[in-house]
Amino acid sequence: MDIFEFELRYISYKGLNRKYELNLDQNTIINLVKITDKGEINKELTKITPEELKESTIQTYTNFKKKFLEENGDKKIGVSNIKDYINRLEYEFKVIKEMGYNTYFLIVGEYINRARRNSISVGPGRGSAAGSLLAFLVGITDIDPLEYDLIFERFLNPARISMPDIDTDFEDIKREKVVEYVKQKYGNENVAIIGTYMTMAAKAAFKDVARSFGISFVQANKISNLITEKTIQKSIDENEEFKNLVETDNQIKKITELAIKLEGTTRQIGVHACGVIISPQKVSTYTPIQYPPLAGSKNQRDKSRIITQYDGHFLEDIGLLKMDFLGLRNLSIIKNTIKIIKAKKEKDGKKLDDIFQRYFETMEFYPPINDEYTFKKTFQEGNTSGVFQFESDGMRAWLKKLKPTDINDIIAMVSLYRPGPMEFIPSYIARKQGDELIQYLPNEIYDEIKQNYGEEEAKNQAEKLTKDLKGFMEITYGIPVYQEQLMRIVQAVAGFSLAEADMLRRGVGKKIKEVIEELKKKFIEKGGDLGYKPETCIYVYEKMIEPAANYSFNKSHAACYAIIAYQTAYLKTYYNVEFHAALLRSVEEDTEKLAKFIDEISLKGIVVSVPNINESFVHIGAIDGTVNLGFLSIRGVGSEVARIIVDEREKGGKYKNLEDFLKRCRSIINKKSLESLSKSGALDDFASRNTLLANIENMIEWSKNSAESNNSGGLFDFQDLVSELKLKKEKETDTKFDKLNYEEESFKTFVSGNLLDGLYQYIKSNFSFISMFKDVEDFGQVKMFGFIKELRKIRKKGTFVTIQDITGQIDIYLKDSLDLKKYDIIAYEGYKGKSLNTKKITKVNLEDIIHKAKNSKKYDEKLTVSLVRAKRAN
Repeated sequence: MDIFEFELRYISYKGLNRKYELNLDQNTIINLVKITDKGEINKELTKITPEELKESTIQTYTNFKKKFLEENGDKKIGVSNIKDYINRLEYEFKVIKEMGYNTYFLIVGEYINRARRNSISVGPGRGSAAGSLLAFLVGITDIDPLEYDLIFERFLNPARISMPDIDTDFEDIKREKVVEYVKQKYGNENVAIIGTYMTMAAKAAFKDVARSFGISFVQANKISNLITEKTIQKSIDENEEFKNLVETDNQIKKITELAIKLEGTTRQIGVHACGVIISPQKVSTYTPIQYPPLAGSKNQRDKSRIITQYDGHFLEDIGLLKMDFLGLRNLSIIKNTIKIIKAKKEKDGKKLDDIFQRYFETMEFYPPINDEYTFKKTFQEGNTSGVFQFESDGMRAWLKKLKPTDINDIIAMVSLYRPGPMEFIPSYIARKQGDELIQYLPNEIYDEIKQNYGEEEAKNQAEKLTKDLKGFMEITYGIPVYQEQLMRIVQAVAGFSLAEADMLRRGVGKKIKEVIEELKKKFIEKGGDLGYKPETCIYVYEKMIEPAANYSFNKSHAACYAIIAYQTAYLKTYYNVEFHAALLRSVEEDTEKLAKFIDEISLKGIVVSVPNINESFVHIGAIDGTVNLGFLSIRGVGSEVARIIVDEREKGGKYKNLEDFLKRCRSIINKKSLESLSKSGALDDFASRNTLLANIENMIEWSKNSAESNNSGGLFDFQDLVSELKLKKEKETDTKFDKLNYEEESFKTFVSGNLLDGLYQYIKSNFSFISMFKDVEDFGQVKMFGFIKELRKIRKKGTFVTIQDITGQIDIYLKDSLDLKKYDIIAYEGYKGKSLNTKKITKVNLEDIIHKAKNSKKYDEKLTVSLVRAKRAN
């Protein structure tokens, strides 16, 4: 074996020893790495049978390995025994060697493990690569393929030579660091981003031609909206208004004719979102390249980044391998949650749990995989906002019905919640809960076999099919959810090898009638050799294999993403505040998304607090059981301002007063920063927000004079001679409405309070809460009291209005918006059947309502909305 094969084998066996705690010494590992010179393949890999391939693999075993397996092979590790793991590993070694991909796995494994050593979070895997035991042992993936019944041939098929495709998720903010490392290691000229070609779409083609004819943007845009199909010609055929316009206006007709010729042509070169090429020589040896322009420059090129002028498909055709470096925000959320937990433990003088300590040592996070409380509290209640892959309303609704109990349910839902297989979710739920019978041979096929061959044969066919399929199908209650199950079905019923089964899966999936019929004939013939009647084979092929080839999902990918989903759910369950602080931090510079998440978590009873000049940090954190917004989340406050505030406080202690802050942070004192900090509430310790905003110019001038005095030199400390900062007095205290309005400007939502604070008892006595009727059919008459959270107007069709009260929010549709605007207080009357039908909406004055509530002794200013939500959540 060459040095690359030896290195890959050595790393793999070391991984086997470490992951399964075999306690093998170095000498034993080296001897397991060794192979004999036997087992050479003398024909093309695609033409060798699976039996021949496995036999040739066994021939490579040394006497030491054979003896080791005889003595230790039955020892249980993982979900099987040592013999099964080593046989699987050696088979993968053989295939990878014959395909010539030893170095590929070494390169990918090296940059992934290097990322982990440098505290960069890496996902457990992505795509079919998780079906490889070797990938798991060298650290490319992070789940045991035997534990989840994942198939290597789904990843690399010796019957069909194709490039391996290993995609890797890195935490989004560190992804570029991994790419930069690869450039440094292999040479900047040997690493390139894959180029793509962007074609001209129908609407874009029309607009470009219209612009050259001098048509105004408004008019061109209006006409292009009539293009409702993928092509211009099809839009003309389908849209009568567009057709009439083309036929009656010669200029539009000419524009349209030219646009039809242009659509589909290459418009410009782009770059692949994550694809990178690493070549053995300069990339320009194999493909023409180009450099992107420097930011803001039209004439200069950024030669630190190379872009291929061939696209990904052509690069593979000439033998270059694509490696995908993806950035995943959820990995950053997991990492930041654990960092917040660590900081809190250290502050409280408590020991960090082992699973978190291990994370910082290895960047591997292994919470107990089937924690009952995580499933009960988060998945079964549909409480999955912020949980990877499970955030949508539709998914949450299904989770409440499913009541998932283990990781297999999570993997199944990742696979089923997509167009196509979604129709099987009700059946999956019914079978799990025992409301629907699991049958591998349905009654109609049973009766057909009974009629043709007799009762005994029908019974035998049903028992045989159940026995052959149950082992790998019962995990999804008899529904073929995964491509791996489809391959197992083909293997079990017709005796295909897994490599042949993958070929059949691909062939059927192409929907070519001749191919489907040819494979069907072969399937029935081979099924007959295993004792299956044609009726059984036809049923399996037509009702299980053909549909599943179109909708079934790659279980390897689903399992990896289900693990990330579970990790986020576990953190949310046990470390709710810390998790939501990390969740908000992941979007802290995107005001729209930040506002959305603040609203969502406040409805769950989690308290979010405004930044505080002496408590908060650059980023969002968790302080005393609340999510505390960081300085970077304030609109108008950049990273430099945030960093200087925190650095100066850590260096010189807390800011004693406003003058102390203005002196120590004078380098960032300007109108923009002071206004932003004042409106956000960050300076509330020093003065009211109204007073601060009325004195912006005064504070800037005072800070400037302070700096000049400090730099004047001489015998005296002139800094002490600067006059005291005198503020023009506005309101001594801000009203609740003042604060909320300023926070809306800073964060696009309320933070320190709510319009309905103090009104809980009044609303409870006179109205229904949204949580009482939102998910209830035929609730009947509804009266609710809340405020307009959002309005989304639909052109000429009406308005979707989001109404929020103390307990939640609900969307209603109005043909007439009734002159409503955001944050209007409303009293609502309607009827709740399957949907909510509006009868009457009345705008009310909040001060009048507070006055009524006080007079009826049903106003308690201490009973804030956040407090009520927190009590309800617990």
